[in-house]
Amino acid sequence: MSELTAKEKIKKYCTVTKEMGRRGNVLIFGKHKYRMNRPVENMTEDEAANVIKVMELQAYIDKKAAKAAKAAKATTVRPEPKPCECGCGKLAKSGSKFLPGHDAKLRSRLRKAAECGDAKAKAALSARGWD
Repeated sequence: MSELTAKEKIKKYCTVTKEMGRRGNVLIFGKHKYRMNRPVENMTEDEAANVIKVMELQAYIDKKAAKAAKAAKATTVRPEPKPCECGCGKLAKSGSKFLPGHDAKLRSRLRKAAECGDAKAKAALSARGWD
């Protein structure tokens, strides 16, 4: 099987529109448009080869930009771990308020204190929605 000529590649891989009428074509390759000053049929093989080189270079640039954007997206900064809100002093996982099971420990301490008449404990329970 023989290699395609540059004109054949343009016709195969691009959408050729007649937007410019007799003066030329607009080639659509992916998301890019290329305005040509003459129809593809009237181009020399060297001109068509240069058009192909530009399109391949643009595709390479688009691929590299997409890869860089993906890499930048993958390197998100995670929040620092914070102290557990039960008061134990240990660090909870980033994005979490408590270590596993420590919310239940705090809730039970606050309920016992509220039963004994502690107004601050009652307010803390209602603030957390545990009343």
